[in-house]
Amino acid sequence: MFLNENCYYEICDDETFTNEYLECLTIKIFDKKGFIKLVTIYRPPNSDIKSFFNDFEKLLTNCNLPTYITGDFNIDMNLHSSTKLQFENIFYSYNFTSLITFSTRISSTSSSLIDNILTNVFEKHKNGVIISDFSDHYFIFSLTSKTLPENKTKSTFYTRNLSTKTISIVKKELNNVSWEAVYNADDVNISWAKFFNIFINIVNNNAPLKLCPKSNIKHCWVNSDILKLSRIKNKLFTKLVHSPTSSNLYKYKFFRNSFTKLKRKTEKQFYENKFENSVNDIKMKWRIINETLNNSKPSTNINQIKINNIILEDKTDITNALNNNFISTVEALQNNLNCNNNDNNNHDNNIIIKKVIIMIVFTIMMIILILLI
Repeated sequence: MFLNENCYYEICDDETFTNEYLECLTIKIFDKKGFIKLVTIYRPPNSDIKSFFNDFEKLLTNCNLPTYITGDFNIDMNLHSSTKLQFENIFYSYNFTSLITFSTRISSTSSSLIDNILTNVFEKHKNGVIISDFSDHYFIFSLTSKTLPENKTKSTFYTRNLSTKTISIVKKELNNVSWEAVYNADDVNISWAKFFNIFINIVNNNAPLKLCPKSNIKHCWVNSDILKLSRIKNKLFTKLVHSPTSSNLYKYKFFRNSFTKLKRKTEKQFYENKFENSVNDIKMKWRIINETLNNSKPSTNINQIKINNIILEDKTDITNALNNNFISTVEALQNNLNCNNNDNNNHDNNIIIKKVIIMIVFTIMMIILILLI
């Protein structure tokens, strides 16, 4: 479930569960007049329908607030079946109604309405289905006139254009500026304030803050040609849905496969050029690799360790214990090297090995310290 960052909400733990018949997530959003409950549901196909109805009805008994229930129920509302009638009888009896009336899953041989939005809010809604080949299920939506209070703490991001040329200019101006006012100040707070004002004014003059775009959804390798071809592909898919002929199917699949190859080739070429332009910049290379793999910084924390059956939880104690352990490891390796250092010709090699061992251990220690922060 995705929510606007400006919404106030809380998860309803008692109504959030997963079993073999039903997966359910329930939250409450703070409305100006009270609360709105949002429920998202998934019923696995071929699961026991009676058990699902029992759990679903228990969920509806707790819906004493304005509620919207959305999800994949795997019950085709296009069919006149006993399962559909029983499903309708259950949510009608709790004063709910369905908002989606169009098929949400269409193939060349069949169409079904298995995704829906149920609500006990009887006001004007604008509902619909978004046709897309992103998934074999189409997107469903419902727009309501209800307005939610905005979170006053909106996230706003700014950035500076700190290019190599800009940094060089800033350094030059900092070297030429007079710092007498900073040195002559009697109070350390006044001295810091004067220093910061001089520094930030020079930075702002050369690299002013600029508001970041609200969305970074568009990948930097997606050019105007890719966007144009994407729109053509979507039009061909829409045409196929409305007229599922073999000719339209062939045209869509041929264009879609060609478009997919072009996207992959464009993205590959973009990152290859970016990688070649950062031959001497290791940090930038790793940034490109992580960007390509969608890797983020690990959030692993070491809260406690056990040494000699003693549990350490204080960060200082943990750091000291790990430090002592690695120091003793280095000393043991050095002693082992000294014992085997009978051949003078191997003396230089052993020195190099010692340095490498120390650097490896130091690197491991720094990683652990970062994890402890």
